Amino acid sequence: MTIIFECKITIFYLFGQYSLLSIFQLRLLYYCRGFPNFLFFLLVYISFFSYLCRRNFPLNKHKMITISNITKSYGSLQVLKGINLHIDKGEVVSIVGPSGAGKTTLLQIMGTLDSPDGGTVVINGVDVTALSGNKLADFRNSNIGFIFQFHQLLPEFTAEENVMLPALIAGNKRSEAKARCKELLSFLGLADRAHHKPSELSGGEKQRVAVARALINNPAVVFADEPSGSLDSKNKQELHQLFFDLRDKFGQTFVIVTHDEELARITDRTIHIVDGSVEIR
Repeated sequence: MTIIFECKITIFYLFGQYSLLSIFQLRLLYYCRGFPNFLFFLLVYISFFSYLCRRNFPLNKHKMITISNITKSYGSLQVLKGINLHIDKGEVVSIVGPSGAGKTTLLQIMGTLDSPDGGTVVINGVDVTALSGNKLADFRNSNIGFIFQFHQLLPEFTAEENVMLPALIAGNKRSEAKARCKELLSFLGLADRAHHKPSELSGGEKQRVAVARALINNPAVVFADEPSGSLDSKNKQELHQLFFDLRDKFGQTFVIVTHDEELARITDRTIHIVDGSVEIR
């Protein structure tokens, strides 16, 4: 009886290990172990069905960014023409297209650096187009990180001070900001460069410091505008791999505007912007 029951548990677990109901079902099976076999197979069926549902219709997918009918014009020039898209939590997404297509404008609107003429942007469940003033600034500081083509580090501050600055602005304790900074710089291979100023760092090191600064407040999403555009081939490849390493370690969502075909090819998804609209390919 015990051997048969253990075999049943093993089979049941193999079918139900990805089921949301598996723990409950295993307990139920244990208490019903003396019941007829038809009950066992019924529970196996329920478990297997829930596994298939979860595999084909994942419940853990969470839309990090939802953009609905975004429009933007500068004078008589319409740059964005009703953009609709969504980006899931933990995705590394590239946005590509010819110069003047509206990529950077879209990125700036998603990052709350610019406002659309119409439409909505929802980030992590918050409609940021409905925020303004201090509320918008606070949301941006705590939920969004930015990486630019040129590092934009403050030259009079050390790498450590540059990275800590957004955390101090957010009101975090200096000790907490320093500990987080140390963790990030260490992960990025810059622990021994923390007290160097930007003029004493290489191009690749400056950009990695900028990445650490973008991550200091543990943002939900990081926006990057041509982040490897000013780097040589070696540093470019290292930075590209870094985005995936950071996603795996810290769970951030990355949205990257790029002309780099290699980077676009390795991202989870590529969004093509042509003449202010999303082109389906």
